[in-house]
Amino acid sequence: MSEELTPYSVSYDLSNCDAEPIQHINLYQDHGLLIVIDLSSELVCAVSQTAVTEFGLPAHQLLNQPISFFLPAEIYSLLPLPSTEQKHLKLQNPIHVPRWARGTNKRYQNMVCYRTEHHLLLEFEERFEAFTRSQFLQEIDQSMQSLQLSTEEMDLYQKTVEAVQRLAGFDRVMIYRFDEEYNGEVIAEAKQPHLEAYLHLRYPHTDIPAQARALYLRNGIRHITSTQQPQTNYIYRTADTEVLDLSMSTGRGVSPFHLEYLNNMGVGASLSAAIVVDQRLWGLIACHNDSRKLVDYRMRNMIGLFAKIVAGQLALHETIRFREQVLQSKLMRSRLFKEMSENYDVLEGLRNNNADLLNMVNAKGVALLFDQQIILIGATPTHKQVKQLSFFLAEKEDSLFATEKFFEEHPEAKDWQNAPAGVLAVRISQHPAEFIIWLRPEITKTINWGGSPEQRKIVEEGRVRLHPELSFQKWEQRVADQADEWKQHELDAALALRNDIKEIILRKYQEIRQLNSELTAAYEELESFSYTVSHDLRAPLRTIHGFAEILEEDYAHQLDDYGRSVIQTIINSVGKMNQFINDILDFSRLGRIDMVINELDLNEIIPSIWQQLPNPDGNAVLDIKGQLPKIPGDYTQIRQLFQNMLSNAIKYSQHKEEPLVEIQVNSDNKYFHIDVKDNGIGFDMKYAERIFAVFHRLVNAEEYPGTGVGLAIAKRIMDKHHGKIAVDSTPGVGTTFRLSFCQQLSLESE
Repeated sequence: MSEELTPYSVSYDLSNCDAEPIQHINLYQDHGLLIVIDLSSELVCAVSQTAVTEFGLPAHQLLNQPISFFLPAEIYSLLPLPSTEQKHLKLQNPIHVPRWARGTNKRYQNMVCYRTEHHLLLEFEERFEAFTRSQFLQEIDQSMQSLQLSTEEMDLYQKTVEAVQRLAGFDRVMIYRFDEEYNGEVIAEAKQPHLEAYLHLRYPHTDIPAQARALYLRNGIRHITSTQQPQTNYIYRTADTEVLDLSMSTGRGVSPFHLEYLNNMGVGASLSAAIVVDQRLWGLIACHNDSRKLVDYRMRNMIGLFAKIVAGQLALHETIRFREQVLQSKLMRSRLFKEMSENYDVLEGLRNNNADLLNMVNAKGVALLFDQQIILIGATPTHKQVKQLSFFLAEKEDSLFATEKFFEEHPEAKDWQNAPAGVLAVRISQHPAEFIIWLRPEITKTINWGGSPEQRKIVEEGRVRLHPELSFQKWEQRVADQADEWKQHELDAALALRNDIKEIILRKYQEIRQLNSELTAAYEELESFSYTVSHDLRAPLRTIHGFAEILEEDYAHQLDDYGRSVIQTIINSVGKMNQFINDILDFSRLGRIDMVINELDLNEIIPSIWQQLPNPDGNAVLDIKGQLPKIPGDYTQIRQLFQNMLSNAIKYSQHKEEPLVEIQVNSDNKYFHIDVKDNGIGFDMKYAERIFAVFHRLVNAEEYPGTGVGLAIAKRIMDKHHGKIAVDSTPGVGTTFRLSFCQQLSLESE
């Protein structure tokens, strides 16, 4: 027989009470009697001290006895033992035990039976016949109907505590709700007038430690009949019996810390029933009595049923509320989707319907980072601060980020404009990092605690214990630096909107891809057509040119001045047509010829081109300011580019007294910027985009000959080199073309 008459084999205080194995406590409450049967031998392997007292025999004479030693045959036959071939109890707990085989005390008339893996536990306690009276049962039925008809949650809570107090007779009955961190709050209370109110007080999660909360999920009812007397109802076990698992026990002994806590609270007896919603401990129906109180097992189960009704009603209310919230979110999302879909413009659609965008997640501000733009709506930080926020979010891996305590993660944000304590962000794309960021301001609120959470413990003789004068009076705490919590339907709505945007982007991409495919095919056909037509035009032009020269050489003396001028006009027009065809061929050839990228020294290329260009009167001057860079590019195309740019500059400045062409270079981290500047006629900048179109000219062709293809060729060469071309001009002053070349470009064939 085990002589270990201590609650645990290991010593615990408040420094390690979160590891206290309360389901293995070696104590049983003194209102009941415990007998434990080993299932393999069907012999008694453990008994409580009350069994020793009841049967008047020492513990060693009770251990290793068959259960028939204690129970009459009609009760023994109901037990789920191997020899009885009963797998489950035929009768529901509690089993009425009218008499003992041995023993004289008639108060142990309720027997509660349950099995563990290796043992069968039999618990005996007093039975109260008042529970079965018709009037009492009618009161229970009416109370349950009243709870089921409650449509408002606070009304449900209050009716529940009033019904439990009326039926079970406790001095105080509360509903105690847990938050996400398992801090508790009293949200409903029915009490005797002389008691101090606990309504709306909060208690820290340490008051009900994690292992106790876990037990509530397994065994939903915990009854402590007395906190006043020392616990002496130890459990005697045979030497080979391991520590018992009392998780499902109705009379399991009480943690010394919990007893001390209840005594400090002025509680003489307690009963708690778990309210479980979605497999999570939502709260408790907590009953307190000033003095010792034993509640009949059936009444305890009835209170447990009340807790289940509350849980069911809560789940129903939550489902209805969630459904309504989801419906509203869907309506707002559908309007946003419609706006975004009209022109495939996500930003414009969100901005046009910003009220829905904010209300969908109950935010006060929203920042849209999309298409290299930052759009701010409502109460937001500055553009610079939002950009800093985007850098913070870019380091997160998940597509959704949500916090109501942003200052803890990013303390400098507290000094921002419209400082956001709550941030909800969805990532639209990874590279570049694009987001929709909803923002909520800080809220300040006062929480009423039942005593200061920080003053619940003291250290005495090296051990941590509850403060002997532990206070449960209202203690106010001011909470700041956090926003309202983001609810699940809001997180779901944000992710759903992200998927809507991705769908619109995908549709737009597919449409653009189709258009691009069609344009590519049309462009290839146009290039082929241009090349073919240009090639086929050369033969008749050569014929026209040849016969015109024959007329000029052989018959010019027979023609008058007008006739000779007609012949010259034909010859000049053929020359212009030939130049036009050459330019068309050059333009179409750019789309078909592969580029070969090499490092090109412009200090050699540009002077060489200048020497070969026609220079009327020889008075145009080239001024290269500084050293020209070496750029990556295709030699033929780069040479053609600068030939077009320099000849263009000479042509439009030729009527100046001192025509001047300047080339100047500057650079940044990505580009070499080469400015080609002339002091020619210039043009109005409202035509700046049109000058790069094929065949478009702004001047008289007679005065400034050309086909209008040169700048289009220049634009296309820059596009193929992933560069940029821009222009700045002033009529009568001159024109500057800026050619921006990438400093890094693949040296392999494109």
